[in-house]
Amino acid sequence: MMRRLVVGVDGTDAARVALEWAAETVGPEGHIHAIVAVDPATEFVVDVMTGDPQMFLTTVFRDLESEWTRAIHGSVAELTTDLVERRAADALVAAAAEFHADAIVVGAHVTHLGPRRRIGSTTRHLLRKLDGPLIVVPTGATDGLRVADRDQLVVGVGHSDATDAAVRWATELADRRNLGVALVRAIGNAADPAVDDLVGLAELVQESSGHELPIDVAAVPGMAAVRLAEASQGAALLVIGQHRSAITAGRHVTQPLRHLLTHTHCPVAVVPEWVAGKLSPDEPAPAVRRDGE
Repeated sequence: MMRRLVVGVDGTDAARVALEWAAETVGPEGHIHAIVAVDPATEFVVDVMTGDPQMFLTTVFRDLESEWTRAIHGSVAELTTDLVERRAADALVAAAAEFHADAIVVGAHVTHLGPRRRIGSTTRHLLRKLDGPLIVVPTGATDGLRVADRDQLVVGVGHSDATDAAVRWATELADRRNLGVALVRAIGNAADPAVDDLVGLAELVQESSGHELPIDVAAVPGMAAVRLAEASQGAALLVIGQHRSAITAGRHVTQPLRHLLTHTHCPVAVVPEWVAGKLSPDEPAPAVRRDGE
């Protein structure tokens, strides 16, 4: 798991950090497929301005194979590259399916508008059409999952199928990578922290693991996005489920998710609710059982 990753590359520092994190994560036996996407609209503008869009594409592909991927040459078993003439999100989703990737990895590309922070357009579009896990890597994250001093996955726990998928995916990853798991639920202003429920979930996680996993549980007061961002400081990865609303058909990125993607200092894995236990987005996922069920 996490040995085959598709990475979006565009020559920015954010993309470089994401690529280096991906290479560190897959390790010397892994495979990275680095993609640069050229939007047809951009190609049209280049054509209008220069009259030679092919020269532009040739230059971009040369940079992809040399400058933009130079840092990971020789650090993975296989590095493949591709230039795709379509929107970046569409290109990455298609490549992940063709490549049978474990996840798509992109840089955070956070922009600041006064006090507000916004996620990049490619990340926003990916969240609307995910078929598998998406990992968003902030610019400060340089250590991959192979680094021993960041040995815990933090999983945001709610009450939906999206949480079930996130817990299942994180458990499998922790089991294969010898990582610990922290199950964290934000309870708002509720008087009952529901720790027993988390303990029951932790027991199920342990039962599904191939070996003894270090598992912590925490029910913390306050808003979910804020508390999860705090809980994930120093973690190897924050894992959250993505619930796709039937009303918006997945077109809306929720505010808590936006907050996590723009304020968390470790990489964030967004797991769609049909991953880990579902065969397709149209099939119901088997629910994770909890105490009393």
